Amino acid sequence: MRKNRLTFPILSDPDLAVIRAYGVEHLGHDIAHPATFIVDRTRTLRFAYLGEGMADMPPVEKILEDTRRAAAGAP
Repeated sequence: MRKNRLTFPILSDPDLAVIRAYGVEHLGHDIAHPATFIVDRTRTLRFAYLGEGMADMPPVEKILEDTRRAAAGAP
């Protein structure tokens, strides 16, 4: 974080505890399926996407739209 001057926290999950807690573990591979979660300030889940493979990600436009809605407090 210091080396790259990051201003946000980074999570290290060597024991896969968070991956398992979120239910995104790619069994037998020690990694997570690609996943995107948007959580608002009240810790309400506003958007969740679990991909089937490494190339399966939601469109950026969908993520940005839902992020804006969450920031505005919209359901």
